[in-house]
Order: sequence, then C-alpha cells, then structure tokens
Amino acid sequence: MTPGAGSARDTDRLIAHGLEWSREDLGISLGAGCGPASSEPVTLEIGDRPATVLAVVSHLACSGQVADGAPVLSLEVETDQGTVIPLMLRAGEHTAEWAWDRPDMRGRTAHRRAPVFSSESRKYEGTAFPAHRYLARFETGRPITVRRIRLVPQLEAGAITVSRLTLADPERGAAFVLDRSCIGPRRFRLVRELEQTDIWENLRALPRIWAVDEALALSDEEILRAIRTSNLPGGRRFNPRRTALVECEPADLPLIRAPGAQVRVGSIRVDEDRMRFEVSAPAPALVVIADQHAPGWRASVDGRAARLRRVDRVLRGIGVDAGEHEVVLTYRPWRFVVGLALSALAAALTACCLVPWRRRSGPDRARPTGQTRGPTR
Repeated sequence: MTPGAGSARDTDRLIAHGLEWSREDLGISLGAGCGPASSEPVTLEIGDRPATVLAVVSHLACSGQVADGAPVLSLEVETDQGTVIPLMLRAGEHTAEWAWDRPDMRGRTAHRRAPVFSSESRKYEGTAFPAHRYLARFETGRPITVRRIRLVPQLEAGAITVSRLTLADPERGAAFVLDRSCIGPRRFRLVRELEQTDIWENLRALPRIWAVDEALALSDEEILRAIRTSNLPGGRRFNPRRTALVECEPADLPLIRAPGAQVRVGSIRVDEDRMRFEVSAPAPALVVIADQHAPGWRASVDGRAARLRRVDRVLRGIGVDAGEHEVVLTYRPWRFVVGLALSALAAALTACCLVPWRRRSGPDRARPTGQTRGPTR
C-alpha cells in the first residue's frame, strides 16, 4: 500500500497483520484511572483520507473487573461530508487487559482475551508471561473520506491505551498511518523535528501559577480518589484548572468571591529557596502553585505572613484578597532553623568562655613573681 502524505515516515513504518503501521507509539491513555490516564476525549486530525478499513491497536490496564462485551472506547469517525460514524471498542472483542496471561490474572479477568496484535515477555514474581497488545479491525462497508476521529473513553474503571491506528483502502492500495502529529492541536504541537527525536509541546499543560474557581474541603482519602479517577464526590469531573482540593474543614476553606474572574499573575522569579510573583485579583481568590508542597516553605503577602495550604495533595496554594499583591515563598526547613540556633548558641558559649580567659590574661595577672609596684624601703 502507498502511505498517504503526512503519515509516518517510510523508515518509521512496519507491516503487521496485512496492514501498515507506525513504529511510533501514539501513547494515548484514556479512562477512569490506573496510571496517568486522561478522561478527556482526544481528537486525531486526519485531513480527508479515503478508507474502507480502520484498525486500532490497544490494551486495557487495571481492567480485571470490566465485563466481557462492555464498551471501553468510542471512535467517532467524522467524514468530509460532516457525518459521524460511531464505532465502539468492546472488552473481550476488540481489546483486553494487557496482563490477561499474568499468573495472578489468568482465569480471573471478567472478559475474554481479544485477538492479539503483538506480545512481549514480562516477569511476575520471577515467572515469565506474555504482555499483550490487541488488534481491532472495522470495515466501513463503503468507501468514505475521513476528516478526523474523536476518541471518547467509556470505561467506568481502569484505563485504555491506544498505541497505533491505521486507515486503509485495500482496493486503491492506499493507507494512512497515524503518528503523534495527528493528535489534535488542543493537546500537542510539534516544536522541532530532529534526526531521531521529535519535540512536542503539551498545549494542555497547566501554567506554573493559576487561580481556581472553587475550593472543596475533602479528606485525604477523598482527594486521592478524585485524582486517581478524575471524579469528584457526587459524580462531577475533577478539573484541577478550575477546582482545588483542600484537606480541611469546610469552614476553613479560603475565600473565593468571584469564580471565573480574571486573575493575573506576573513577574515570576524563582531561586533555589525563594519564589516571588505578583498577583492582581478583582476579588478574593485562591492561587495554586504547581510546585511540590513540603514542610519548611513559608509564605508572605505584601510582607505579612500568610498561610500556605496543601492543595490537590501535593501542590501549594495561597489565598489573596482583592487587589494587587506581592507574594513571596521562602524555604526555611526546621533543620535550617535548628542549625542556625545551634550555631548562635555555640557562638555565645565561645564568647562566654573567652571573656574570663582574657580577664585572667590582663596586665596585673601577667607581672613576674616578686615584682613590686613602688620603690622598696
């Protein structure tokens, strides 16, 4: 087959199961949890390519309880005519748990093992087992021109990883092999292409400092569950860009008076043990700093000590009133304070010991034996 323009480079393609594929792993992880999985849909930009076959390589993780036939991933195929063709990946038919044959999982997974695309040897407690990736192949029934494909997770537990995706039109001898450049502009942007390495910018990455629209008081266990599943208590989706999770009582939450208000952050300066930035807020706000919270960090706002909170279990947060402020964070761990106090105490003790010695070493104490102060008679 002839690859379509814009697909993977010739040297980056492989032939398997009668189709061409990219050697590059798409690395798209979606689902409710288990590792770094995103719950947001991902759009793949195709650019009007003819196809009668759509093939997907994927695997599930932490999915032992996912029932056979359960929907795990929806593929919304948009054509050049604007119509959307829905395709559904199902557990046991199109994909399955990657560790299906691991000794502790064999016979205990709720779904069948799907058709295997490839396997590699792994070890579990000293015993080798095959780790699988699975192949799903869909026939469109008629030639279509694909403009884009939207991947929407359907899992209630676990995660699905899409590693390869290919469009083919066998009658025309054409194929379009997707690589990471097809991932929609809302997520990644190609910054630079080197000989053996591509540099991508994650356009969904959070800024270094931002203000949230709301703060929720939760227990440590509830915060961890929300981060792992991307779901808040009550079923809402957790978006760290908008919501901060604070381990405290509801009455102790920082005040946020204007959700959605434009809070500006500027003049960020960072040293090894100090961070300084300016905040302009139209109303009281909670500012989140994307640095690890650790004992020893102290905060001040406009020169006055301020409370530094632990947000989303690992980040730092600080409340500010309406207006323009200078926020300073300084690292002074207790070891530093104790060391400083001990150094001061040692200096004081040394000084106390030197004073009597100097008194004993004065002029009167240094006269030779038998010397008199006045003439003798």
